[in-house]
Amino acid sequence: MKKNQIRTWLALGVAIALTGCQQPKNNDEITVETATAVRHLNDSTGTYELRIDFPVVKNGEALSVALNEWIDEQLGGTYGDAENVDYDKVLADTTALIDYYSKKIFEGNQKEFAEMAKGSPEVKEMGITYYDSLVIEKFAEGKNWITYTNKRDIYLGGAHGAAPYFGQTFRKSDGRRIGWDVFTETSGEKFQQILKDGLVEYFGVGSEAELADHLMNEAGIHYIPLPQCPPLFTAEGVSFVYNQYEIAAYAAGLPSFTVGYDKLQPFMMTAGKRLVVE
Repeated sequence: MKKNQIRTWLALGVAIALTGCQQPKNNDEITVETATAVRHLNDSTGTYELRIDFPVVKNGEALSVALNEWIDEQLGGTYGDAENVDYDKVLADTTALIDYYSKKIFEGNQKEFAEMAKGSPEVKEMGITYYDSLVIEKFAEGKNWITYTNKRDIYLGGAHGAAPYFGQTFRKSDGRRIGWDVFTETSGEKFQQILKDGLVEYFGVGSEAELADHLMNEAGIHYIPLPQCPPLFTAEGVSFVYNQYEIAAYAAGLPSFTVGYDKLQPFMMTAGKRLVVE
């Protein structure tokens, strides 16, 4: 063997060895605890609360950044807009972050209430006040994934309040956000049957014909759309959550159900399947 070839193989061997030493840590070593921060205000305009489970991630820098970015985006995504700011370091200052958003949300509600009361003086006479509770929390965690949710309970006047719900599952190894794109054939007959069965259970009806009566568009029984909320991975399986007015009337609440991984694996792409392998 020529000397140049020997040098090449030796260099390649060293490179492989070094690469092996730099491989990401096993997902078992990535742990997520939480540090809960709360801001609360109760005055003549209403009651307001912001509660956040900030992630304390061990051995997972990419996941930590991804979770903090998502929390920021759920609150408006305007924190750290100043020029020449190290965005990751800014997000890591959780006390400043919750102070910034609680002030922005609370003052915004107070200003809106003042405008409403100014236009309708009877508002105060009737004892009407605002209510706004926003909770971002760690929902579930597995070996390869973690799920966060964003729940809001809000009343800003009108006939009734609202309860928007959102969530996100993240891959621990790199912080990737998991969406419906890790599933396939979701418009096919078999997957559609899974959605119908889940909604039949939620509404407590005995047949698909009865289910049609609960949907906003009865023709919708022939095709059930995926929820706008991404798939939420839990210990029991994937949680499907529809928001108010998404497929049913306000009185129906948040139509939701959980489907076991065994039923969903045939519809998962490789990225999805690898998430639920223990």
